[in-house]
Amino acid sequence: MADSAIVHAKVTMKLFGAFALYGRQGQVVPIAGRRTRGLLAYLLLANGNSATRERLSGLFWGDRGEAQARSSLRQCLLELRAALAEAGLDALVATREAVRLDPEWLGSDVNALLTALSADDLASVLATINSIGSSRLLEDLDLGGSFGEWLDQTRAQIDQLLASGLAGLVERLEARHDWANVTALADAWLRRDPADEGVVAAAIRADLADGATASAQRRFVALETLLARELGVEPGKAVREALLGKESAGSPIINLPAEPLLAVMAFDNLPPDAEMEYFSEGISEEILQNVARTSSLKVIAKASSFQFRGRDKVTATIAAQLGATHLLDGSVRRSGDKVRITAALVECATQTTLWSGRFDRELSDIFAIQDEIASAVARGLQKLFAVSDDARPVDPAAYDQYLRARSLSGAPTNVEACIALLESATTLSPDFAAAWSSLAMARAIVARWNADPQEFENSRYHAVTAVDKAIALDPGAGLPLVALSLIERPSAYQIRESLLQRAVAASPYDSEVLKHSSDFAYSVGRVRECLDLALQAGEIDPLNAVISNNAAMAFADLGRIPEALIMFDQNRLRWPDFDWGIALPIMVGSFTGDWDLVDRFLTSNTHASPHYKMAYSTAMLLRAPIETQHGTIRHVAQEQLAKNGAVEIGLLQMMYYTGLHDETFDFIAKSDFETPKGGMPGGIFLSGIIFGVTNIPMRSDPRFVQLCDKLGLCDYWVTTGRWPDCAQALREQYDFRAAVHGVIAARS
Repeated sequence: MADSAIVHAKVTMKLFGAFALYGRQGQVVPIAGRRTRGLLAYLLLANGNSATRERLSGLFWGDRGEAQARSSLRQCLLELRAALAEAGLDALVATREAVRLDPEWLGSDVNALLTALSADDLASVLATINSIGSSRLLEDLDLGGSFGEWLDQTRAQIDQLLASGLAGLVERLEARHDWANVTALADAWLRRDPADEGVVAAAIRADLADGATASAQRRFVALETLLARELGVEPGKAVREALLGKESAGSPIINLPAEPLLAVMAFDNLPPDAEMEYFSEGISEEILQNVARTSSLKVIAKASSFQFRGRDKVTATIAAQLGATHLLDGSVRRSGDKVRITAALVECATQTTLWSGRFDRELSDIFAIQDEIASAVARGLQKLFAVSDDARPVDPAAYDQYLRARSLSGAPTNVEACIALLESATTLSPDFAAAWSSLAMARAIVARWNADPQEFENSRYHAVTAVDKAIALDPGAGLPLVALSLIERPSAYQIRESLLQRAVAASPYDSEVLKHSSDFAYSVGRVRECLDLALQAGEIDPLNAVISNNAAMAFADLGRIPEALIMFDQNRLRWPDFDWGIALPIMVGSFTGDWDLVDRFLTSNTHASPHYKMAYSTAMLLRAPIETQHGTIRHVAQEQLAKNGAVEIGLLQMMYYTGLHDETFDFIAKSDFETPKGGMPGGIFLSGIIFGVTNIPMRSDPRFVQLCDKLGLCDYWVTTGRWPDCAQALREQYDFRAAVHGVIAARS
């Protein structure tokens, strides 16, 4: 079925965007003639679903003689009748004087959306608005003439109906203080109509109710930018009043203009050369990192800002979608060991160029150029600046190898090639701090995920060597500390936490550092903190699928299922091919018994990826008869224990969920999660699932602390006094803290 058609009838039409007709089985029914398609759409939208032949002739063939127009109408009606018959519908009634359409079994995305709005069907409203995006009514049927005039009027009428219906729904949600859904609905609608001041005002109120003042601030600036450019006006009273505190007589609770949020774009590669794309993009990323590290500026992550290329690098669009207040863009031209970089800093609200510069230098001076650009940007935004430790000459060949390594994706299959390039770069330039940092991270990935169990210590040694060198050259770098946290023992929670805290202090606006910190909080049961860090990372990297889906899962784990489902649906529409975003809601639905949710995501995806296979297998198993579940789970658990010396945590959850309570804890007692034969388990960071929505039954069993103890968590909680959220949540079932102290005493 088409992405923007919501089917409430057996036959339906997609009217937003390009017209399409779908049959009873969801098949596309072809209609060749543009006027035939327009005729069907007109009849569906016209009052009474009917029109005289004279009206239709004038509407579509007003430039022809009467006889020719009537003949053309007859041909259109024949084609239309045949198309409806193929769709399985006999709905066209034509007399000598008039033509009528029976709409009883014929629906459209327009009618479905209006119906959903009037019924407060939030899920359907969100799904439809997200799918139609900014598409106009019947975009491919601008036929001109009388039909064109009718189409312009109808577009305006339907847009008004939708805006009115949406305003009513937002108002009702606000009255219930349902701020999460106000935000979700506003975000969806503003992608369609970013200048809707009433919806922007509601979104700002929702942000402030949730304490997200920075988000509210950015919404105001994005609207201000758009209105100034398109209409030459300022935001109205309603939007400005939304920024006022409840106890304030007239002063905003946040200051305007907003705290700068900089988007560094992928600089243009001049002249266009696919072979040199890695070079221009690499320099852009280095400038981004340098601005972020050497100034007190908040910079949007590369994964989000680099999605805009060429003609998509429109200031207002970037401001609206990323919340950026300023934009840094430019170009890179290389000739041998010489490089020319041009750059310009633009204020999004006024589209004023605050600074621009051109640099013609030897490639060996690349870091000095980057420092000059970062310094100029900091001065333009009145921020402090500190010279980077890498602002020293570098071997051009070493820098080239470094950029080639950075251009490789983060896939495990590429990591060895990345390491080879970085080792070459550090050999050519032994004092190249950034290359050592990247090498430390790459070697940590090998040790953490790729190394054979017997090779782990050797891989870890090489990673630590690179970390030590990187930190010696640049003591303020955050990335090497993240690398160290990846290769620590699974139960070394305090060490890992300390490393990540230092990394955040060094790089407070690095979305990757925040993501790893969020993962850590999840692994020790602090799910609220995990969500907060994930949302902070998402603020810096709003187009990052992993971060967004992690936040959605944290909502689910906190029991905020409606918010999680809205976010999962939004993520699926934005990233339909991202397998983790499909797998997570399937897992949530499987363990909560929401099979409608499971089926919705199962049927939307046919990936053969490991994540999807895992989710699919879980769903199929938990739907099977109990006898089948138990036999399969026992067999797989015994195989894992024999092969790895431990049973995967996800399988233990399933075992308990299906009623094998005693056997679950028997397998837990036999498992060695610290040093399994199969190497460092992927679950050491995913172990946080034991604190989530998929493990509610086991968590309610006082024996749950035995699993926590096997994972090394009990000692961490008692030593640090930083208890998981469930310590308070489980108080009605049992005294969690006393149980933890008890299990420690029992093994002492």
